[in-house]
Amino acid sequence: MVPPAVPRPPAHLRLVDPAKARAGAARRRRTGTPESPLSLKRRARRINAVLAEAYPYAVAELDFRSPYELLVATVLSAQTTDVRVNATTPRLFAACPTPRAL
Repeated sequence: MVPPAVPRPPAHLRLVDPAKARAGAARRRRTGTPESPLSLKRRARRINAVLAEAYPYAVAELDFRSPYELLVATVLSAQTTDVRVNATTPRLFAACPTPRAL
């Protein structure tokens, strides 16, 4: 059973004030100093952990077996329903199983 969607993460998961996060991002853009690959990876892992805790039952409604299939299905779902995409993509991926084949 999937619980109802949570509109906002609980208070204990809101680790960063959104205004401070925006200010930090703006500062990085102004200085032109990119984050190191290690710093980006650490930040991505922290974000993923917070989201996983806030939304433990989140699932993708799209059917996919690879990152390529997820990307194509996501682009298609912007134009139609996930149900229609799931009905259509098996034929598409049978004809074009790789990005090169597309």
